[in-house]
Amino acid sequence: MVKLPVHDSKQTTPGAEQLLDQTGGTQAGLPFYAFLDKTGMKIANSCAMSGGQNIGYPGNPEELKAFDNLLERTAPRMTSAQRTLIIDQLRRSTAR
Repeated sequence: MVKLPVHDSKQTTPGAEQLLDQTGGTQAGLPFYAFLDKTGMKIANSCAMSGGQNIGYPGNPEELKAFDNLLERTAPRMTSAQRTLIIDQLRRSTAR
């Protein structure tokens, strides 16, 4: 995972705005994330909700399901048990 700050006058990463545009995140809102293959080509992005809405930080059941589906599609070597650990952690972090 690489974090690229955008829209922050003090920390914006050079080229981050262009990458945001190339991966479909310009109108998505933040947080936005893109899954890239080893060559840098986009596999998917966080605009995976109904109507192409951005998941953002997944917290509700619909967002968590969409995020789990993204992980299943974009990380084929990740096991179901590993995905469940991630989803459970996200669920706990938003319940606080």
